[in-house]
Amino acid sequence: MIIKNRKYLITSGVMFYPELEMTILKKQALQGWKFVRMTSFGVLVFKKGCPEEKQFAVDFYDGEKNDIPDYLALYEEAGWKTIYNYRKKYFYFEAPLNASPIYTDPQSYRERIYKEWSWAVFRSLVTFPIGIAMIYLLVITRQETGTPLSNEWIRFFLYFFGFLFAFWPVGMIVNVLFSRLTYGKRIEFYKEPEKFAKKQRKIRDVIILMIIGGFMGGCISFLMIHLLGNLL
Repeated sequence: MIIKNRKYLITSGVMFYPELEMTILKKQALQGWKFVRMTSFGVLVFKKGCPEEKQFAVDFYDGEKNDIPDYLALYEEAGWKTIYNYRKKYFYFEAPLNASPIYTDPQSYRERIYKEWSWAVFRSLVTFPIGIAMIYLLVITRQETGTPLSNEWIRFFLYFFGFLFAFWPVGMIVNVLFSRLTYGKRIEFYKEPEKFAKKQRKIRDVIILMIIGGFMGGCISFLMIHLLGNLL
């Protein structure tokens, strides 16, 4: 979508599809659209500029905030210019086409991927106690009448978001395992991200994950309803 001198595209998912994401930035740069930022809703924002032929990279940072200047200096020395960072976790870089890849050995790239996935899984655990609290509230108030918590719409709201928050970490783990199994040779392409991007099938993956999620959600809901009684 283009509005005035801004272009908006949906992100491919910088956590699981960074290689594909960078090909999008490169393609847009060739068309004269300069990457500006990524919003909290996963929208890539570009502004109109001059066509440029550059390569792009994104890196996950898990160090201390005080060490960020030193971290970025290493990239600057290698010819990579910082163009944006998302919450000081994902740093976006651009460089001439002849610049060396940001990773020079498979071991460091493997560590980067596993640190990122571990961070994502542990971060998702924040929603678990919230979801359990909502489900528990449904259980202890299921016999109430004449109170807001006896309203079927409020109970449906608590039911829906309770299960969503409680099992969000499960969904994240499934995504990590799916990516690990589907793209097991990703590390071998640490120097050739664009070549690996051609192997990624985002739409296919989303469909498969939706089927898996729907099946798991149905099974979990069935079991929980029968275990906890009529929550609604």
